Amino acid sequence: MQIEHEWLAKISMQGVAFVPDEDIKDMNRLVHQLSPKAPTFTARKLTELRHDADVIVLRDAGVRAKGSTVTDPWRHPIIAMSIVVPMHLPQGLRMHIEGVVVDEKYRGRGVGRLMMECIEASALMSSSERLQLTSSRPDAQKMYLKLGYTTPKSLLFRKSL
Repeated sequence: MQIEHEWLAKISMQGVAFVPDEDIKDMNRLVHQLSPKAPTFTARKLTELRHDADVIVLRDAGVRAKGSTVTDPWRHPIIAMSIVVPMHLPQGLRMHIEGVVVDEKYRGRGVGRLMMECIEASALMSSSERLQLTSSRPDAQKMYLKLGYTTPKSLLFRKSL
């Protein structure tokens, strides 16, 4: 079954004063699918993070989370998330995509592509001149190449401090 655009909603957590516990649980579930050793999100960490980055989530509006009511539209489960960090450089505004994760149950159904479209639209509204990301997952790399991302002829150097 294909996920349709209208089933999904994009929100940015910048400006959100309160992150519900259910959303934190959903985000931790997703992050640990990507990297089991990843640190756990807390409300405090998310509050600090949103000052420096956009946390973009996609929800399945066709599914209602346990315990939610019809009048609680935000309790559709988070099925994908990404953290996008703006970098103000002399060359212009660039956005670094720090992780894109789609729930295992939704992979291969167009959700990753939709997430990237949301990220690109957000970057264009911010007047960003470039998006960049790193990926070690072959399936994700194929998707990024299909979406027009290229691999530069430079090496990434990294040092843990």
